[in-house]
Amino acid sequence: MTTTLRSITTATTHKNLMSTSYFKELVHDLSQHCSTPALPGAQDTDAMLDRVIVLELLYQLDGRDNQSHPHHDTYTNLWQNYIKLKT
Repeated sequence: MTTTLRSITTATTHKNLMSTSYFKELVHDLSQHCSTPALPGAQDTDAMLDRVIVLELLYQLDGRDNQSHPHHDTYTNLWQNYIKLKT
């Protein structure tokens, strides 16, 4: 699964090729895997890599890559905001 995630991440770096709905679906699919690691703590490196990918996608979706965003360069509350939007 990790190889696929890496290739997807590489492809999604080109925003003009991917729609926002694609990002949202990808975050949803990955969040299911990374929220239930198979090993205790940070030993499940695949799940930890998925968490990094999810947070980066949420960062991009929230527009925090834009320097004018009030939370530019921070990852604070990204996951909490995503959970609120899901419900």
